[in-house]
Amino acid sequence: GNKIIRTYGEHAGVIFSFDRCSGSMAFQDTIAFQDYGEVIRGIGTPTISPNGRFLYARLTTKDPTPIPGWSSNHFMVQADLESENPEYEIFYQFEDKVHGILIMTLAPDGKIYGLRPGTPSLPVNKYPIIHRPDNHWSECAFDVEGYTFPQPVNSPVPRYPNYRLGPLEGSPCDTLETMSVTPYLLADQVPFRLYPNPATLHTRLELDAYLSHDKNIWIRILHPTGQLVYEDVLPPYAYIHDMVISDFSSGLYLVQIVDVQGRVLGVEKLVVE
Repeated sequence: GNKIIRTYGEHAGVIFSFDRCSGSMAFQDTIAFQDYGEVIRGIGTPTISPNGRFLYARLTTKDPTPIPGWSSNHFMVQADLESENPEYEIFYQFEDKVHGILIMTLAPDGKIYGLRPGTPSLPVNKYPIIHRPDNHWSECAFDVEGYTFPQPVNSPVPRYPNYRLGPLEGSPCDTLETMSVTPYLLADQVPFRLYPNPATLHTRLELDAYLSHDKNIWIRILHPTGQLVYEDVLPPYAYIHDMVISDFSSGLYLVQIVDVQGRVLGVEKLVVE
């Protein structure tokens, strides 16, 4: 919520700081191309991780394949915006143009989804997914197969404002005294819901609108015996998380959400059929 990235074709990306209060932008830094800037055709579809640290983009080089050691000219790259001199690092190469990524979008579940362009003769029905975009590329869990649709797709995940960023602490724009970054839970109120519930193959956890969080939240599923059978992270400001439970045995489970201090913010029962 505080950075804007601008790419200029074959030129390096430019980072602007963004003031959510005034709407103004200011130059912050540029992103380098390592040692092969002269062969870059373009950097496209830049997307920033939920924690604001990592930038993901599609890199295309000029034909024929100009980078020694690589057999393609379409790549996925990542840049660490918190490093002293941010630069793009290649972490995945596509087989050909059809298997590249046209548009990437940060979704409400805190994951980044990409649209793979197809052709009339070779349609594409998959959304590649970066499951853990807050991590270095070596641990970001990039899944090129991603989500498979029953039919070819040509539209990306919709882009929309994130109304759950919460107030800016100390900002003159947030003048309501009742607003607070820390969620205060009401007695006997569960701050999330599960659906479907009962469930068989998968279920979705959705946080209530008032539970804004600027830090990671852990999602845990416990067997009635107390055994931890599932754990994952909900990145900052994400509020939807899908869970595959097809391997779970039938029975009653407890779903918890836990903050960075280890406090349990809510517990709900999940029935697996």
